[in-house]
Amino acid sequence: MELAVTTTTLPWAEPPGWLGSFFAAGLRFESALIAPPWVALAMGSCGRDLLIASPFGSSLPGGPEGDVLVGLWGNDQLFGNGGNDLVRGGGGADILTGGTGNDLLAGGAGNDSLHGGTGANLLIGGAGDDLLDSRWSTDTDRGGLSFETWRAAKVGTGDEMHGGDGNDRIEASFGNDTLTGDAGDDVIRGQDGDDQLEGGEGQDTLMGDAGADVLAGGAGDDSLDGGLGDDRLDGGEGSDRLIGGNGNDVMDGGAARDVLFGGYGDDRITAGEGDDWVDGGGGDDLIDLGAGDDFVAAIEDLGRGDDVIFGGEGNDTMLGGRGCDQIDGGEGADVLNGGAGDDFLTGGAGADTFQMRSAHGIDTIADFSSEDVLMITRNINGIGGADGLVSVEELTGRIEDLGSDCFLDLGGGNGAMFLGITADELGGLLPAHLDYL
Repeated sequence: MELAVTTTTLPWAEPPGWLGSFFAAGLRFESALIAPPWVALAMGSCGRDLLIASPFGSSLPGGPEGDVLVGLWGNDQLFGNGGNDLVRGGGGADILTGGTGNDLLAGGAGNDSLHGGTGANLLIGGAGDDLLDSRWSTDTDRGGLSFETWRAAKVGTGDEMHGGDGNDRIEASFGNDTLTGDAGDDVIRGQDGDDQLEGGEGQDTLMGDAGADVLAGGAGDDSLDGGLGDDRLDGGEGSDRLIGGNGNDVMDGGAARDVLFGGYGDDRITAGEGDDWVDGGGGDDLIDLGAGDDFVAAIEDLGRGDDVIFGGEGNDTMLGGRGCDQIDGGEGADVLNGGAGDDFLTGGAGADTFQMRSAHGIDTIADFSSEDVLMITRNINGIGGADGLVSVEELTGRIEDLGSDCFLDLGGGNGAMFLGITADELGGLLPAHLDYL
């Protein structure tokens, strides 16, 4: 049976359940159609249509105007086509496509696929494991547009997508999109625009791609990858993994034990609470470890930047890499190793260990005291005796007096400047405060 209503105003009455949220008093349609069970494909008119699927599943293509398409309990295929459409999936595993207008797509129950199309769209997955996608490669209803025209239209707009319950996959397009996973373990991917990605609850995977993106993991143990732009990454609750990418990124691990890798840009990294692992990567990075017993390392091939590292609370291990780094241990018993380059090391409160290896450059130690330990390579820069071990006596003989400061010559143009401590004071401390790597 087909019900056709021409230029009719539907009277307002409160429909049962969710359907009531889609209607308002005086909503006008050119025609209304309820697909009969024995018809797989039912089409509307060229005007503004209300199309309702059969309970057993239907394929409903809208027209050039803004239509309302409603699925019921079957597995429906609902195509908005032209106009600003409202498409609601229902209880089955539905395929919803918006078309060329600014569309609202809501999946409902079931494992649904939602494709926004060309305009600025709002996609809501609902219950089930849904796919929310606005990419050219998956848009089956492009309105005859070429890729260049389609892309230009998307760049000037932005889609908003909400995964809802379930484990969803959300794919952005070329605009400035807002993507939210909500509940479930979601995979969310941005693209060329300046996107906002929020994982919500669950163990989520967020990938920013190009653009200046904002990624927020939310609750759960999440994985965040900023991509190419200057991104902001916030792990939130849980033990998260954050990768900044190539841009100048701002990263915050949040609560729990996190892994943070800055990448190639000049990054600002805050580890947050928990025992965190941090690598600033390439670039001149600013790292604040915060609370917890943290570990900072610079991978040799990338750690060439001049980094600033603050240990904060906890017993931290900080390795500077190849640049001229500034490392401040803060509170706790910290291990400071500037690596290659001329570094400035401050242990802070607590019993700290300053490490020196061969060819490490000339480091400056700001606050060596009777609580601290100087740890060196056994035969650092080849200055050891016949047995290859640099003795305390050999080291004390290489201390140069600079008044209120002193310099320890470690051979080969390498050494350590000790501020606020005389040569005699350092010579008196070394016998009980020297150790070997």
